[in-house]
Amino acid sequence: MAVTPRSCKIQRTSNGGDDDEYDGDRLSSLPEHIIHHIFSFLDTIDVVVGFSKMEIRHDNTIYRWMNVLARRNVQQLYLGLISDTPLELPLCIVNCESLVDLKICFDRYSVLKLPKSPGFNRLQSLFLSMVEFLDSVLLGKFVSSCPVLENLTMDDCTFHDFKILDIAAPRLKNLTIDSLASADEGLFNCEVIVACPSLVSFKLLGTPSGLSFPGTNGLQNVFIFFNHGPEHRTVEEGHHIMDSILRGICNIKVLKLSAAFLGFLLLTVAKPECSAAFYNLKSLTLLVSVEAVDESDQSTIQLLNHSPNLEALSIIFTRLEDWGDNDMALSATRPTWVICGKSIPLTDSCKMPNEDISCLTYHLKKVELIDVACNKNELELVKILLNNGHVLQKMSIRGRRFENPDKIISKVIMFPRSSPDVVLTFYEPYI
Repeated sequence: MAVTPRSCKIQRTSNGGDDDEYDGDRLSSLPEHIIHHIFSFLDTIDVVVGFSKMEIRHDNTIYRWMNVLARRNVQQLYLGLISDTPLELPLCIVNCESLVDLKICFDRYSVLKLPKSPGFNRLQSLFLSMVEFLDSVLLGKFVSSCPVLENLTMDDCTFHDFKILDIAAPRLKNLTIDSLASADEGLFNCEVIVACPSLVSFKLLGTPSGLSFPGTNGLQNVFIFFNHGPEHRTVEEGHHIMDSILRGICNIKVLKLSAAFLGFLLLTVAKPECSAAFYNLKSLTLLVSVEAVDESDQSTIQLLNHSPNLEALSIIFTRLEDWGDNDMALSATRPTWVICGKSIPLTDSCKMPNEDISCLTYHLKKVELIDVACNKNELELVKILLNNGHVLQKMSIRGRRFENPDKIISKVIMFPRSSPDVVLTFYEPYI
């Protein structure tokens, strides 16, 4: 008696390549009615982990496969594509009622033709990599037409001539927008609007002309990585960018920021009329540029002063070679910050405000310093945190290799401490 399995997991197939034993996979070369007959013995294809190295060719192999999978109620589909031509999502996939997870990854920037009609009624997760988007209106309509979409990632994507990127999805919980690698087609001249009332986690890599979160009140976890500092904007533009961002993220619990973003932040929180505060913030991670340590240290102190209930602080020290040609790093050695021809003098590094910082006095329990070289400015920051962290329980220091590590460790151990319970831990390569 024949046994029909209820589901099947197809690991992956390949459409040729130097590492293949055969020239093309045998299943794809079969006539379509034969492929349908083979799959007819399976009720549901639960997971398709991937079609790797599938090349979009004139014989429409990829479209034949998608048609077969849609008929067999595929639930998860990963397409790894080699393409010199745009990919148009066929209606069989758009209208597939079983599909809940779709991942499309190109090997180079390629156009993905989005459907103009509503579809993906059950799609919950969408991952797109190296996609070139040409129409901002169509992209916005596409996202908003996915009624149950919860996870959206646009990884290393380009947004050609976008002035506005509007993401509005009622059930979206996790959103990632990455345009770092696309220097000419990034978000520099684009305003990003995120109107997702269910959004919990947001990650942005790129430097838009504006960022706002209308109607997004449940945001908890935010990572913003600006790759351009405020020297590319006027002071008014910098204030506009930061004012809308701070309004949108003021209630979050977890925050991670890049060095370039800290430059924008310093301009805003230094204003006497600035009342921004992160009352719910519990965990803060900062990517600090060593070459711009004055700005970064000031921004760090200002952020601590505006985060009264912070419990955990992580600082990752980055260096010029980590940033490549980034203008923020290349201009970081200047004694003043030049923004559109206006010089903004820097005050003393790590200067503490006259009043106590609430989080250091009452809440900050854990500090982690990563990639530390223990130069003068870094040691000064360590000293301030130890001297003012009244309830600090743990400070860990992970660093790069340098001479005389024992001397540095001895010096740090001798710093005055406000908390009698703090434990100092030094990790490799210090010991």
